[in-house]
Amino acid sequence: MKLLVFSDVHRHRTRLEGILQAHQNADMIISLGDAEVKSAYLQARDIVAIKGNHPFDSGVTLEHMLTVEGKKIMLTHGHKHKVRKGIEKVFFAAKLKGATIVLYGHTHVASHHHVEGIHLINPGAVSTSRNHNPETYATITFESATVHVVWHHADTHEPIHDTTLS
Repeated sequence: MKLLVFSDVHRHRTRLEGILQAHQNADMIISLGDAEVKSAYLQARDIVAIKGNHPFDSGVTLEHMLTVEGKKIMLTHGHKHKVRKGIEKVFFAAKLKGATIVLYGHTHVASHHHVEGIHLINPGAVSTSRNHNPETYATITFESATVHVVWHHADTHEPIHDTTLS
């Protein structure tokens, strides 16, 4: 199963269209908030949409739990867990819910942390990156017991970094 995961589009609809076009083979598409596109747009593309902190965001819920290939995944934008100040609060929320993977946004910085068996993954931002790296999104592929994460350049769709979760 392949997940396409992005966050913080902030109305960059042309860039988002390119991402969706480049990954038509995704089994599930996830927006982690602050897309700022109409809910009809998200629904027409079967995008699982988390609510971000922007007032014009059309996500439907602040958090959502999924199970993919036996892995419990927590989806959140992250602002309620104050992820800009660190991952501790979102880590403890995931631990309480029994998640082994957390997908979050809000920081505009692509990252991966592995703490006490929980993987905390930020796909970065489709709009403006807040560090020296380009704008990014991620694909997550589940094959048997292997979970492979690839961060992609938001314009060229080329892989920038990848990791295999253990």
